[in-house]
Amino acid sequence: MTSAEIRTKITEALVLDLIGPEPGSALAEETLIQAPSKWYLTGFLVPSGAGQSQKFDPTSADNVDEAGKASNGDDAATPEKGAARRVLFPSSMGVSLLVPKDAKEVNVTVRWGDYRPVYDEVPEGAPKPSIPPAPKAWTRKQCSETVTVKLPASQKPKEQIVPNSAGPEGGSLYLALAIRPVRDIPAFELVQQKGTRSVSLFVVNRREPAPDDTRDTAFAFQAQICVASEVPFVPRPNLRGLDSTDWDERVADLQYHDACEYAVGHGISTYAPIGPDGHCKEVHSCWVPTAGVERVAPSDIPDVEL
Repeated sequence: MTSAEIRTKITEALVLDLIGPEPGSALAEETLIQAPSKWYLTGFLVPSGAGQSQKFDPTSADNVDEAGKASNGDDAATPEKGAARRVLFPSSMGVSLLVPKDAKEVNVTVRWGDYRPVYDEVPEGAPKPSIPPAPKAWTRKQCSETVTVKLPASQKPKEQIVPNSAGPEGGSLYLALAIRPVRDIPAFELVQQKGTRSVSLFVVNRREPAPDDTRDTAFAFQAQICVASEVPFVPRPNLRGLDSTDWDERVADLQYHDACEYAVGHGISTYAPIGPDGHCKEVHSCWVPTAGVERVAPSDIPDVEL
């Protein structure tokens, strides 16, 4: 096994540990012994109308004590802890990308996992317990829905229901869309066509919150969004050094003039594969961003020892 393969296995193990199984994984129909929101640290969307008890991450308010050297000076006293910052779980995530003037529609695939509690069977004739029993396990169901989204010249924020995404208490997942024109930049006429539009797509959890003991049934776990188009997406050039007089930035602009991004994530990272023709026709969201760094090696110069 090569070092690259080992790094890939480590990354896959990290994603599985922090977020959960991806579509096609052998664990796509897994069973957990505790609630998935306690098993996984991120990658899920809570209902937008949920209360603070369900949106708030109690571990985010913890402060980590810092170790220091013991001394007899005035600075030997333990410093005061900083104010704890309350972190809320997200209820939406999305991507923004650029489409050319002739792009009429995109296919948006929303993937997520639903978990349902499993209880011990109650013997027939046994008295009904006064307190609802706690689930003994949670089983996962992989969900995936594809929606064709029309792309007009401009579009105010608009939402549509993701099919077959209803929660146990009601409500559904929604797909939000916003379109706006992009200002033409003469310096990038080669990569940015006239009439280019910026498209933003969000997945929003508008399910009705479930009771606290079964709150995870309304969550959308391992949420993903994939945007595909028959027309290639427009690359997003880096404008940082456009008017810069700094020598290093101008050299970097020259060396990386063909390095562009195709999407920006909102509350999440993105992955944009480039096809054999050099164009990008699909964009994926990803909770754990990765990047490939090319190996740098010196040139082989005759009669020169490096």
